[in-house]
Amino acid sequence: MKTNTSEVENGIENEKNRTQTGHKTGHSPKKGEPRAGRDSVIYWKNRVKPRVIRGQATPELYCRFFEGEREAWICCDSSNRGLAATRARDYFLRMKAIGLPALLQELRPEKRPERSATVGEVIAAAKLATKARASSFNQYEVSMRRLVAGVLGMVPTKAVFAHGSDAALEWRAKIEKTSLDVLTDARVEQWRKNYLAAAPDEVARLRSKNTAAAIIRNARALLAPDMVKAFGGSLRIPTPAPLSGLSIGGSTRRFKSTTDPRQLYADALVELSGDTLAAFLLCLTAGLRRGEVDSLPWAHLDLDAGVVHVQATKWFLPKTEESQRSTPIQSVVVKLLRAHRAANPDADMVLAGLDASKARSVRQTRCKCWVALRVWLRKKGFTTPNPVHELRKLSGSMVNASAGIEAARRHLGHRNTSTTSASYIVGAAAMVDLTSKPSAK
Repeated sequence: MKTNTSEVENGIENEKNRTQTGHKTGHSPKKGEPRAGRDSVIYWKNRVKPRVIRGQATPELYCRFFEGEREAWICCDSSNRGLAATRARDYFLRMKAIGLPALLQELRPEKRPERSATVGEVIAAAKLATKARASSFNQYEVSMRRLVAGVLGMVPTKAVFAHGSDAALEWRAKIEKTSLDVLTDARVEQWRKNYLAAAPDEVARLRSKNTAAAIIRNARALLAPDMVKAFGGSLRIPTPAPLSGLSIGGSTRRFKSTTDPRQLYADALVELSGDTLAAFLLCLTAGLRRGEVDSLPWAHLDLDAGVVHVQATKWFLPKTEESQRSTPIQSVVVKLLRAHRAANPDADMVLAGLDASKARSVRQTRCKCWVALRVWLRKKGFTTPNPVHELRKLSGSMVNASAGIEAARRHLGHRNTSTTSASYIVGAAAMVDLTSKPSAK
């Protein structure tokens, strides 16, 4: 039982009356009735009362004890007089057995039970312990905040999305001071149910299902067993860890496209130029990620051999070991990149932009051409949240169609073919042909 106790030199309530409880007797037995002893609930029924703290009477009833020169008020944790009297009697008997100091120690231990860590404390500790890339960790913490806000029923206003605004900072602070205890399986499942129910149709519902799964999976990464172990006991994480028992399900968005990459390439040659065209060519023909093109130095683009190398530099680290690869590019594309090189003979980087050695936020690209490329792709019918990444998927699909899934995996720099086949290539299964003649057997 969580009991508030206090010790005072002189109680504000009836400070001159040092009876056992500090109260005048409010009840006298009727004639012929025996007087109740201190081990009786009846005795304490009229001796428990509210305290007056800062001029306000407390809703709970208190009893007052003395032992020698020591005095203590003990909260009975109830406004019900009968229940409070019973507890006061029990406290009195316990005090007679072990003494007032020991009773106070039992009711108010020196070390209170530890509270669970807050969302902000977990994010801060995980940021120091993580081995994940900055871009990946950014997704983890964004997902954690989004999940907690959803569980709490917080509805963001437009001002919340203005980075660095007072509304955004206030929103984040409110989420980060929330205890992990709110992330119970039941509350998270209810959030997921409500999130899916808000979808207007089945297509939107499927997208919401994938998004909800990704949010939970990313948030759970902050509370993974190796991460909790890295905290070293500095934070109290509920056992079992929040989100660990939830079924996430698949969150893969299978690639589907009706875009003709050859027609897209022909349009780009007419409508794009400069850095925007160079970025388009490297994404579509070499299957590079936006970040790989954004930080690509001319030293890693061998135009004589017709090969682009994705390697670590002082300012760029590929996503995985498999991402470090060498990809051949077509001679006609080499010719276009030579023209781009001739227009910028002194440049160290393929694309012009910010100083590559200067630190940037994980969401900030070095080059401005990506905005123009994204706008152009939207006009060409790309409707996904990240149209530039769709170029990479188109590239992988073309390699798969001509050379197979393993070649597509190497082309895209994936760790295994399951990732490639699940969401990076488009194509149908083999057709059932019932018109062919059966074999002689």
